[in-house]
Amino acid sequence: RTTAETMSGTIGIKVSILPPNVKIHDQINIDEELLGKLKENIRNEDEKIVGSVKEAIRIARETGVKTLISHFRPLKGFEKNYEEALEIIKKEADKLDFHFDGYPFDASVVPIYTLLPKWAQIGGFRDMLKNLSSNEIQERLLGEFSHINGDDVIIAQAPSAKYLVGKTLGAFARNHELELSQALIRLMIVTDLQATVIYKNINLDLAIGSLMSDRALVASNGAGLPERNDFIKHERFYNTFPKFLEISETANQPIEQTIKKFTSAPAQKFGIKKRGLLKEGYQADLTMIKGNKVHSVFVNGQQAMTDGKIQNILAGQIIKRNSS
Repeated sequence: RTTAETMSGTIGIKVSILPPNVKIHDQINIDEELLGKLKENIRNEDEKIVGSVKEAIRIARETGVKTLISHFRPLKGFEKNYEEALEIIKKEADKLDFHFDGYPFDASVVPIYTLLPKWAQIGGFRDMLKNLSSNEIQERLLGEFSHINGDDVIIAQAPSAKYLVGKTLGAFARNHELELSQALIRLMIVTDLQATVIYKNINLDLAIGSLMSDRALVASNGAGLPERNDFIKHERFYNTFPKFLEISETANQPIEQTIKKFTSAPAQKFGIKKRGLLKEGYQADLTMIKGNKVHSVFVNGQQAMTDGKIQNILAGQIIKRNSS
């Protein structure tokens, strides 16, 4: 049960989509005005994505809360399911404050254990590692991994095996003279399942097309990490918005509608006052882009980046819902 005391000043809450036929009011009891926004992480992105979206729409309709589906991605192999889910959003959420967010790239940045099938993601890391040592389970996994391309998996971080950072699964397989499925199992064991990988599992054309929807917001869904030798930053960590501007320009999309997707629209949805617009009396949060790259950034009127270089300026502040 969520109370006014625990929610005061917050933007909203984040939950996974509930199982079918479970009433929202049985799970959370929140004052509608206090909640402000409900953020849904799609639990099933494969053939069950349609059911997940229907559940999100049902929750939004029953509660009347503003709803955002985060990480809404068209996974390769499930494009038809994704397109059906998009059509459902278009038809059934037309009178709701209902959106989804995504990014214009073909890769996810995920923990390596998420490449395991759901049946193998049981227990903690110790349990999963123990299971990976079982010959019987390895035989099952060999078939499950047969669809993975060696160049589609890049090791972005491996705390216990930093020498692997930057290598592809294909290169790892060749170095160990293993088939790709066998190499992926070995890689999981060598890294103690603690690696992070860049996995090209998204249909790029469909991802870009969906972002042109009126229901779409653009989000990097990536951390602003400093430059490090032991971690590869995917482009969406630092270039999502310039990239989308470039794509939208090529597609002849109005620049006003393009910029709105990552400025005023999310500010309005999250109830963040005096931000998201270039307007007198608003906070001067500005980004200058030159040559499709971030050139300068102003945070609350202070220049935090100049000529692409971060300055020692700490002008940010904690954003609360309906705060000025």
